[in-house]
Amino acid sequence: MDTDDMTKVFDMNVDELPPGIDLTWTYGVAGFTSKIQTIAQGNEGEIYMVLTSTTLPDGWTEPDSHMPDPVAREICNEDPPVIVDDIYRVGLLPPCFEFGGGWLATFTVYQTFTKYSISEDGKSFSDPVPFYVLENQIAFLHNGGGMLSVPMNNGFKKLLYSSGDCTVFGFEGDKAPQIDEESCGKIHFIDPQEKGSGEIVAKGVRNSQQMKFFTQGDTEMVAFMDIGGATREEVNAIPLMDLVDPSTINNFGWGRNQEDFKAREGTFYVNPGKGGVLIFDPPCDKQAPVPEEGFHQPWIEFDRSLPEEGFYGISGMIVSDDLTPFGKKHKKGKKGGKHTKGIEEPSETKNGFKGKKTGTKSKKGNTLKPLTTTHELMMPFKTFKLIGTELATGKMFGTTERFQENSMYTGPAYLFLIRIFDEEGNELMKHFNDLVSELGEDLEPGRVDARPFMFLDGTAGVLIERTGAFYRMTEISL
Repeated sequence: MDTDDMTKVFDMNVDELPPGIDLTWTYGVAGFTSKIQTIAQGNEGEIYMVLTSTTLPDGWTEPDSHMPDPVAREICNEDPPVIVDDIYRVGLLPPCFEFGGGWLATFTVYQTFTKYSISEDGKSFSDPVPFYVLENQIAFLHNGGGMLSVPMNNGFKKLLYSSGDCTVFGFEGDKAPQIDEESCGKIHFIDPQEKGSGEIVAKGVRNSQQMKFFTQGDTEMVAFMDIGGATREEVNAIPLMDLVDPSTINNFGWGRNQEDFKAREGTFYVNPGKGGVLIFDPPCDKQAPVPEEGFHQPWIEFDRSLPEEGFYGISGMIVSDDLTPFGKKHKKGKKGGKHTKGIEEPSETKNGFKGKKTGTKSKKGNTLKPLTTTHELMMPFKTFKLIGTELATGKMFGTTERFQENSMYTGPAYLFLIRIFDEEGNELMKHFNDLVSELGEDLEPGRVDARPFMFLDGTAGVLIERTGAFYRMTEISL
C-alpha cells in the first residue's frame, strides 16, 4: 500500500482530548504502550475511541467499572515463596519475574471511552465527549481491547468491549473473571448515549484483543480471539442475540469458578499458576468434557507446547460469512496444509452432543435489541471459514469447518497450518516472519507481529506491525 494514499486523521499530541485525562505516561515496552487502545465506528458522523489515561476525565470522581479488591498471591518459583500483596496493583515487578522483573512496573489506568465527531471530509476528529470509564492495570497486555459497534433497533449503536483479566502473566485469572459483579475478565455491553451505562454480558474471557461479526446460515454471530496462558490459544464464537441476552451472562471459562473451583483454558482445566512464570504457568491439568454444560468452548484452539518458539500467542483472525443454511451439508475445502500439533478433534464431538440452545430471552418490557444484520457480507476465502495468525512464529492457520451445525456445538474444529507464498510464487519458509526485511533491510530476523484484517472491499489483508507494511492476501489451491 502506498503511504501517499494515507491521511493522518488524529494525533493525540496535537488534537483535542477530553478535559482531565492524561496520556503523558510512559511504559518500559513500546509495544505495550497503547494510549489509544482501540477505536470503533460510531453513529453517523461519529467514532468511538478508548483512551488509556492515568487520571479520570472531568465529570468523574470514580470509574464506572472498578478493578477487584486487593488479592495476595504467590509468584515465581522461589524458595522461600514470594508473595505479592495485590495482583491488581503490583507496582514494580519483583526481580524473579521472567520478563520485566526488577525494571518494569505496572500501574492503574482508566480506559476512557470517548465519542468524537468526524469532519465532513472525514479527515479530522473533534469535540470529544467521554461516556464510560473502566479501571484497569497496565500489565503486559492483559488489558483486552477487542471492541465492536452493535447497531440497535433504536437507530443508535452500543459497544461490545473486552476488558482483559487485569493482572499479570502466569496466573489462572484468580476468581474475578468468574464473578458476575467484577469487571475484569468480562465482555461489557456499553451504551454511548448514556453516561456510565454498561452491563456485563460474558465472563471467563482472559485477554481478547479482536472481535468480528460474521453471518452463519441466517444467524448473526460474533467471533473473538482470546490469548491464552500456557495451554490453549482460542477463537470463540456465539450468536449475537445470545451474547447480548440480558438474562444470561455467558461463561467462556477463564478464572477460578466459585462453584467447582476449576479454571478453564480452551477445552482444558488448568491448575493455579504463579505470576511471573512464562510459558509453563498456569499448568494444564486435564481435558474437560466436550461439550461442558454451563460453559462455551472454542471454535478453534491450538496448544502452546513449543517453548523453543517463545510466546505462542494468537495475534488476529479473519472470519468469512457463510450463508449455507443449517441442516444442509456444505462443501469442505481440500486438505492442503499440515495439521498443527494438539488440534486433533475428539471423535465424541462428531456424535451430536447437544450444546446450549440458541434463541433470545429478554427482560419483560425490554424491546431494545440489536439489528439482525450488522454488516455487509464478506467472503474473502474460497474454502476457509476462519484464518488466524501467531505472534512469535509468523504462522498462519485456518479451518474449513463452520462453528456449529444445527445449533449444536461440535467441538474444536480441525485446524490446518497454511502455507504462505509471495506474488512471485516463492514460499515463505519462515511464514510471515520472512517479510521482516522487505521494507527494512537492516532489521534483525525475528517476529513481525502479523495482524490479519479485511479491507473495505471484503478482501483479506495482513499488517506487518514491525515494518508497517500492508499486504493483500488471496487463497490459492496447490
